[in-house]
Amino acid sequence: MGADGVLSLYADQLAGLPPDTNRLLLFAAAGAGYESIDTITQAAGSGTELAQWQPAVRAGIVEITNDHRIRFCHPLIRSAAYAQADLTRRRTAHAALAAVLPDESSCRAWHLAAAATGPDETVAAMLEKAAEGSRRRGGYLEVARALQRAAELSPAAEAAARRYALAAAAANFDTS
Repeated sequence: MGADGVLSLYADQLAGLPPDTNRLLLFAAAGAGYESIDTITQAAGSGTELAQWQPAVRAGIVEITNDHRIRFCHPLIRSAAYAQADLTRRRTAHAALAAVLPDESSCRAWHLAAAATGPDETVAAMLEKAAEGSRRRGGYLEVARALQRAAELSPAAEAAARRYALAAAAANFDTS
C-alpha cells in the first residue's frame, strides 16, 4: 500500500470523529508542536473545554502529554488531519493560532506566514527576526527555512534578494 493509501486509512479514522474534534485536530496539526493544548483549544474557539479532545484520545489518534501538549500517535495521522482541510480552513487555523500567541513568538511568525495570502513585509520581518533567534541556537536549517519564507513574502525585490542570500548562507551552515 502506498503513502496515499495509508493516508486515506487515517483520513477514514478521522471521518468517524465529531466535527468539533476534527477542528481541534486540524489546529493541532497546524501547530508547531510547541503550543499547549490550552492554546490550541482556545485558538480553535473551544475556550477552555478539553472534553472535545476525548473522542480522538479514545480512538488512539492523539495523546495528551504530561506537559499539556498534544502528540499525534503517528505522523501520518497528523498529515491526514491537516490535509483533510482545504487551504482556507488551514489558513484560518494558522491565523487563529497566531492570534493567541505572544507578539514576539517565533511560532506566531510562522503561523502568520502560513496564513499569508500574498506578500507581507511585516510578516517577512517577523520571520527574519525569528531566524536570528534560531541562528543563536545553531538551528541553521530552521534559519534557512525562515529566511526563504521571509523572502517569498517580501514585497520589495531587494529585500527578497537579501533574504534569499541569507537563506542560502544558512543552508550552507555559514555562521557569519
